[in-house]
Formats: sequence, C-alpha cells, structure tokens
Amino acid sequence: MNHNKDMPICPEHLSKIIKKHLLGARYYDLSSHDILSPVMIDKLHYRIPVGEHLPISSSILIEVDPDTGDIIKESCKSITLETSSSKEDALDIRSLKDADGKFTILQVRCSPNKYLFNHNLYGSSDMHFLVKQTFHKALSLLDRLELYPVELNASEILIDDVDINSMATISNPIEYLSVLETKLDTIMSITKKPNTLYVGNYKHSDYAYRIYDKFTERKSKRKLQHLSAHQIDYMEDKIRIELILHKRELDKLGLTSLQDWMPDTAITTYFNYRKKLRLMKHEEENVLLIEDWKIRNTYIAWKTGSLSIELLIPDEKTRRKYINAIKDALGVDISRPYVITDNPLTNFVLPEDLKLNGINGVDVIVASIESMQIDHAKASELILDSLF
Repeated sequence: MNHNKDMPICPEHLSKIIKKHLLGARYYDLSSHDILSPVMIDKLHYRIPVGEHLPISSSILIEVDPDTGDIIKESCKSITLETSSSKEDALDIRSLKDADGKFTILQVRCSPNKYLFNHNLYGSSDMHFLVKQTFHKALSLLDRLELYPVELNASEILIDDVDINSMATISNPIEYLSVLETKLDTIMSITKKPNTLYVGNYKHSDYAYRIYDKFTERKSKRKLQHLSAHQIDYMEDKIRIELILHKRELDKLGLTSLQDWMPDTAITTYFNYRKKLRLMKHEEENVLLIEDWKIRNTYIAWKTGSLSIELLIPDEKTRRKYINAIKDALGVDISRPYVITDNPLTNFVLPEDLKLNGINGVDVIVASIESMQIDHAKASELILDSLF
C-alpha cells in the first residue's frame, strides 16, 4: 500500500494506514483483532478444493506392493516455498486427488505468521486471514494464481491440525522449566527435552502442550541477531505455551472447517485448554490420612480436574459422604472446583503488554481509531497528514 500524502483516502483504508504507520509495512493488512489478540496461530495444516488442475509438482510418489508390483498409492510430491534463509519460514504445498482420482485439492502445511511476516514472536489469531493470505502468497510464488478460487467457500476448506500459542511471564524461564515436570498436576504423559516440556504425546494424542523458553530457542538457533533490542528484552522473561490440536480433537470441538472459526475462536479455545494446566499445591499433603482407598482415589481424580465431583460421584448420598470424609481428613472441600491461585501458567501476557515494535499503548491507539465515526460525505477531505 503506497499512498501519496495528499491523496484523499476512503474510510475503509483509514485503519490499515494507521496500523501500517504504527506497526511497519509487514503489518498493514492485519485487522484490529489480530493486533489486540494475546494468542497466535503458530502452525496450520489445511486443504482447499480448487477444481481439477495439473499437479503443482511434476514429481509423483508411488507406493508399490513388494509382492505383486501393483501400485498401492500414488501422490504428488510437496513443493517447499521459502521466503527467507530459514526453512522454519517455509510453506509446503501439494496437489491431492479426490475420491474420483482427480487432482482437485491443494494441501498446505506452514507456520503462517512466520511465512507471512518472517517471525512469530507475536502475530495473528484470525484463521480466515491466515488461510487466505498464506494460500494467496503461495500461489503467487508458484505463478499459479489461476488456482485461487474466485470466491473461497469457508465450509469446503478443511482444517486438519492447528497449534495455538501465547506467552507467560516467568522470572527465570530456564530454572522454571527444569522443575516444572515435578510440579504439574496432570494424568497426561510428560516428556522432558532440552528447553522444552511436552505434556501429552504431541504426535499421537488428540491434543498436547509444548512449554518452552522462546529466548533460549532463538539463541540456540543463532537468530537473536535478527531481532531488535526491544524484542530481545521482551522475550527474556517469557515462556511460550503451545496448544497442539490434532484432527481427532478438532472433530470433537467441531472445528474442522474454516467456517467453524469465528474471530475469537482461537482465543477462547486456547484459554479453555490452557486452564487445564494445573500445578500441585505447595503444601505437603498426606493423602494416606484418607483411609478409604476409594475416597482417596476420588480426591486424586478431583485434583486432576478431569471430571467434576458430580460426574465422579453421581449418587448424591455417596458424594456427600466422600466430601465430608475428605474435609475431615485434609480440610479440603472437594465440592468446589480445584483451583490454584498462584499458577504462573495462567498469567497470560495481555495485549497491553505486547508493545509491538516498541510502541507503547498500540492497542489503545488502534482501538480508538477503529471506533471513530467518519462522515462518508467528508471522506474525500481526509488526507494522510491529518492522521498523524
């Protein structure tokens, strides 16, 4: 978007011009929702029907039965599109066959914010925006824009996998991650790797979490030189908490097509799952004080937060007996939800903390601009200089 400063502008361009001024050229086309969002879609796998076409890659992968020599499976090889020297910013795209054996579908895998903006310290949580922009950019680089539908049908665009993440402020991320494994109160499997903790099986579980130190990750990959001093300062006391949603979990949530994703879907979904990351209470608890092993196991199940006490004990009389027994033994009332008040994992980095590119109060500025009531009749009198 290049604007002559004396050129009249239309109201629909006003917000974008302001954001370009505030956030730099790479962000001029983000919506206010994106800028104000405390979460970001980090990885994305989707499929779009585009009609019958010549495969975007001439390389075909064939799987042959070793005994009969028959072709079991035939698929088009992916093309990797890189926008910088880092392969992490790349997008993979390939043609897929439909049920009739014709190439009518394009499959895309990418880290959308990295692919569009060359970093993912912060970014968009708008699924519609990311799908459309990554798809258009990929086809442009391939010189295959004829495959971009005249009108994208959101109900036909399928979402197969998505990772959503955000930050939490921790005074010493490295030390915190080193002991977090022993503090998490969960029945999910925990896998510890350098600088990273996986909660749940990130490859095979329906959903999982990845918790890691973003600053150490970038430092180990020698990427700090690409960041401003402000961005480095911003990362030093942050851990990133990533929610990994596979297709089976998306099926359960009813989020398998693009039309299912509203502007706030990524945020609400992420927050609902992140609340499940619980820490054990600091004080020591001797659960053996609960003599009845059935009641003891009920207490442990309640602490995991997997089910409410009503679901754990459907019978009201038995439920009251268990509640009283646990209260007498430990002084804990399990009729209420299990809540940890000092859990750093729930201390979300809010939009006002996201001082993008070092600009304070960007959320207030953008929000106030978007709320301006502009007289369309006087739109032609607005010139760029009047905005700053």
